[in-house]
Order: sequence, then structure tokens, then C-alpha cells
Amino acid sequence: MGSVFVSLPLPEGIAQTSVENLRNSGIDAHALGSWLVLRDRGPFPDGQEALGSTVRMLQQAGPLIAGAPSTRAYLLQLRGTACRALRGC
Repeated sequence: MGSVFVSLPLPEGIAQTSVENLRNSGIDAHALGSWLVLRDRGPFPDGQEALGSTVRMLQQAGPLIAGAPSTRAYLLQLRGTACRALRGC
């Protein structure tokens, strides 16, 4: 598999330094309007590795945007789905 993409809502925006910190950690991050778009470049040998990448991106980006209630619910839903899928593999 090629790359994994995750889009997270930004109800209040995000500081450019936070985007740069994500990039420095190996995540291709872009703030586009009211969304934070993340990409982790593969290759990923299987779906479990791709889901693991999703969880890692959420762990790193989540704390930066988790302040708003709607964003927190979105993050919890994404993380829960990815974790359940990883256990099911």
C-alpha cells in the first residue's frame, strides 16, 4: 500500500509551529482551511500496518486539536475504529 491519509477538523485552526512539529516527526501535515490533512508515506505491507500508521498519526496530532468537543468526539471515533480493526486482524 502506498500512503495513509487522515483528515481532522480544525474548528479553531492550528498554529504553524504545530504543523511543522508534525512534519518533523515524519508526518506530512497540511492545514487547509478548517481541516488538518495528514499523510504517512508507505509502503505498508498490509492493512494492519496501514491502520497502525493511522493510530500513530492520531496519537501525535490528536492532542494538538482535541480542545473542541466536536473534534474530540471525531478523534475518539477514528481512534476507536482503528484500534478495533487492528485487534480484528
